[in-house]
Amino acid sequence: MSSAPQSPNATQVLRASQAAPTRLLQYELVRKVGAGAMGAVYLARDTDLSRDVAIKLVHPTWAREEDRLQTEERFLREARSAARLNHPNVAVVYQVGRDAGVTFIAMEWIAGTDLGQAVGRGPLPWREATAAIRDAAAALVAAHAQGLVHRD
Repeated sequence: MSSAPQSPNATQVLRASQAAPTRLLQYELVRKVGAGAMGAVYLARDTDLSRDVAIKLVHPTWAREEDRLQTEERFLREARSAARLNHPNVAVVYQVGRDAGVTFIAMEWIAGTDLGQAVGRGPLPWREATAAIRDAAAALVAAHAQGLVHRD
């Protein structure tokens, strides 16, 4: 058992820190829609282009500076990788940036229910389940064709 202190993951940091900004550049954050290993995703409004977008952000409050820098670099690599993909089952990356001390990715907003929520309501009809698996597999094939490996 190690007694060395462990750095918090992004979800812990997001819960422990102050609220996310309400605006990043031209994006007005509307509501949080999810959280992952590196940060959180928000529905936002692009006020310049009058459209909804998804904003994925990394919160800057890390226990150690080197952890924050490594996480932000990994996050930016993810943005660059996703931007290389051009596939109907992969969200389009519009912009990557930093504002108000927060590194973020602005992406295509895809309205709907996530798979976890859909399955949580009960088993999916087989046609719906098959289509979801087919679409996810097609996106992974496109990523692998570009030399990318999805970490999740």
